[in-house]
This record gives sequence, C-alpha cells and structure tokens, in this order.
Amino acid sequence: RMRDQALTRAGATRNGLFLFDPRRHDYGAKTFLGETFPAGHGLDEIDRAIHLLATNPATAHHIAFKLARRFLSDTPPKSLVDAMAGSYLRSGGKISATLMPLIASREFAESLAKPSKFKEPVDYMISAARAACSGTPIGNRFLLAASAQDMGAAPFMHTTPDGYGVAESDWLSPAAMAKRTRLAMAIAAGKAPLASGPVDDAPEPALPRGGDMKPAWARGTACEPDADTVARLAGPLSASTLAAETGLSDRERIALILASPEFMRR
Repeated sequence: RMRDQALTRAGATRNGLFLFDPRRHDYGAKTFLGETFPAGHGLDEIDRAIHLLATNPATAHHIAFKLARRFLSDTPPKSLVDAMAGSYLRSGGKISATLMPLIASREFAESLAKPSKFKEPVDYMISAARAACSGTPIGNRFLLAASAQDMGAAPFMHTTPDGYGVAESDWLSPAAMAKRTRLAMAIAAGKAPLASGPVDDAPEPALPRGGDMKPAWARGTACEPDADTVARLAGPLSASTLAAETGLSDRERIALILASPEFMRR
C-alpha cells in the first residue's frame, strides 16, 4: 500500500499489468524502428512505440504465418501468408480480416475435405470429449485440466512467451501417442468422468480402507459414448482402420476410432 501511494504521488500510470513510472523513464531523444522520438515525452511515446510495432510489416508477416500454420499446415504457402499479411496491414491489424484470405483459399477448402493438420494435445482432448459425449455437456474441467497437463500442454504453463508449438514434430512421439491412446481407452470404457466432476467446495472423501483415494478429477459422471455417433463425428476412416474394427465390441471400436490416425488430424 505504501508503494502504491508513492507511485501515485510520482504520477505513475497503471493499466492492468502495465505500469508507467515516470521516475524510471528516459526522457531523452531516441530512435526506434527508424523513427525519431524527440526528447521530453513520456507515456505517449510508449503508445507510439507499440503502434509502430503492431503495424510493422514484420509483425504482420509473423502473425499471418502463425495463423496459417495453426489452421492450415505446418508449411503454409508463402503466397497465402503474404496475402494474409497484406490484409492485416490494410485493416489496421484486425485478426478477422487477416484470416479472410486463408478461409477463402483453395488450400483451406482442400484441407476441410482431407484433414492433414496434426491436432495439438488440447485440440485432441476436446475433440475426443465432444465425440464421446455428443449432446451431453462436458462439465468436468478438472479432468480436462489433468489431461492437458499429462500431455504436456497445460494452459498458461509454457515457460517461454512463444507459447506451445503447433507443428506435428512438436507433439508426435511414441510417448505422446501412448497418452492419447490411454485417454481414448478410458473414455470408451466409461472411466473418464467428462459429464460432471466434483463440486468445487466439496470436502475430500475419507481414504477408504485398503485402497487409494481417487484424485478430484477422477470423481464424477462419465458420458455414455455411442460407437456409431463417434464414427460419424470422426469423419471418413481409412480402409485399414475400418478393417481393424471387424469383430470389436462397441467399447473397443470407440477406443480404436478415438486413437486412430484419422482422428489425430483435423
């Protein structure tokens, strides 16, 4: 509180996590991204610097490439990225406008007909839950959080500001596939309580005799997946996956589809 009072007396400005302390600011003349900043300015030149960064062609290309790689391919066409970057600059940085060349492109239409983009862990987890629960609301956020953490993609936990990777090479490995298969089997067997979880303020249950206490995310109600519905939501399956379904029970079929190569892509 004393620190806040001192900042107020000094004329500091706070906006969310941003703090401008005039006592620590350099009021001299500067050059930034080729632009001259005259001496004697304070908070206003920070706004100007952010605007220069946001409207820089390099920023436009960086954002366009990340969007194209996220929604289309690990190696998006340069011509498409350039078109998206141009739209970003013309619109003043609107993401909706930046996405329009991508959505209208031939490459994007082809990707919808034949999915090839490898799902990131959270995408896979959410799509598997939606396919299994169909019209049932997914209410166990504890299970979703635990699954994301198990797959190495817990939200807001990446240690560097670049965020989690989105390329296939970032997530495709034997260990990662084993975790996805384990989740698919748990969902198919009704052991993943996706429909509902523990109440936030519910007390921890007493430790049962001779057994281990279930963690919070494991307590709740599971969805009742339907094999035909899961197959329909998964989209076209390859001949090898269809052949592997022969003779399987409904539960085994659901696990197979959720762990299939086709379901790993979007």
